[in-house]
Amino acid sequence: MSPAAWADTTAAYCVLSKANAKTAPQQGPCRWSQRQGNVTINFQFREYDFPADQDGKTYTRLNRDGAESGPVFTRKGKYTLSVYWKKPAADSPGF
Repeated sequence: MSPAAWADTTAAYCVLSKANAKTAPQQGPCRWSQRQGNVTINFQFREYDFPADQDGKTYTRLNRDGAESGPVFTRKGKYTLSVYWKKPAADSPGF
């Protein structure tokens, strides 16, 4: 297998906020995988796919600064999935 086909995979922490939900966001450990800009996140027995060529079309990706904050993926009207490289403190900004 060529190095270009390898995926970067790591354990992360995710927070899923559903649009118009009246319940608290779901949060917990997740699995992050990225290959050639295409991201797959496995979280709470579901797989969320974010193809690089769909950014700005079917979802938006916001890359955040900082060593502990990963990207945020939003599918407008559906959900926002925030990725953290380490579990954030409950009082962190944006949490």
